[in-house]
Amino acid sequence: PNFVAHGRLPRQIINRALLSVKNEEELDKLIHASPAAYGFCINGGFIHQCNYLLNYEIGPNLNIDNENYISKCRIINNEDNLEKKDDDEYSTAFNYLIHYNHYERLDKVINQQKALQSSHSRWKRGQELGEIFNSKDAICLLGDYEN
Repeated sequence: PNFVAHGRLPRQIINRALLSVKNEEELDKLIHASPAAYGFCINGGFIHQCNYLLNYEIGPNLNIDNENYISKCRIINNEDNLEKKDDDEYSTAFNYLIHYNHYERLDKVINQQKALQSSHSRWKRGQELGEIFNSKDAICLLGDYEN
């Protein structure tokens, strides 16, 4: 991390608490109630909720005690699965989301370290390979070693 906020939880403690979360509502409560010492991402889903996967970018809000910056994204494979409510504050990615080692949605509010060159190169290569539609496309990206 570029900085570590004093008096807050390291991501390892928050990650451990994730093991007890049963659903998306509990996950949202945990993330909002656990002040993070430094930024990290969460990727996941729930067995009994199969319409989408989740990606969270989390980082400490140093301007307000015990508050995090949080960006939530739902990854769906079918627009019919989109159940957007007026009070929901999240973005949506269709089909897939490839997340690299840098903030993509919180980059305007959190000062982050310069991305690792390898991470930037993988992001660029992912853009060149294009959208993933099936397991063959995913294997092509994951097995690619051109750069």
